[in-house]
Amino acid sequence: MIQFKEDVEQLGEDLVKALREELLMQGHKATGKLSESFKSKVSMSGDSIILTIEGEDYGKYVDSGRRAGKMPPIQAIFNWVKTKGIASADKKARSIAFAIATAIAREGIPTRGAYRHTKNGRRKNFIKFVLNQNKDRIESTVKLFGEKAIQTITERIKPNTDGVYSLR
Repeated sequence: MIQFKEDVEQLGEDLVKALREELLMQGHKATGKLSESFKSKVSMSGDSIILTIEGEDYGKYVDSGRRAGKMPPIQAIFNWVKTKGIASADKKARSIAFAIATAIAREGIPTRGAYRHTKNGRRKNFIKFVLNQNKDRIESTVKLFGEKAIQTITERIKPNTDGVYSLR
């Protein structure tokens, strides 16, 4: 196999770092659990190299938001209120969680008030933003793979004893 895995592993590490930075710039940090859950993994399948970046399942809601209309789970918001230290008493925290859930049901996520937490004016699409910011790097890594593959194949084409060229 072409010596390319290291290039893809480095790309994965750099994308994970960029995702973490963008998540923080968008103001999405309570415990850091989502950010720390991002892991890149490179696997081989035949002649293919596959780069996968995994993270906590709820990251899709942080990334894409949530439409208005349905009440979100209050327990998750209650836990967030407690984690952020917004309220320490359970009764007060539950009341705040209910108010936040009501605002989410009415406005969706991100709510209008959520934008005060962002450092870059964005509160959604951190994945798309990072991929777009790294588009040239991703394309050049794929191009490099193609060039290395052609070089490896070319180096392995040798004439056999009857003058016919074959891949060895």
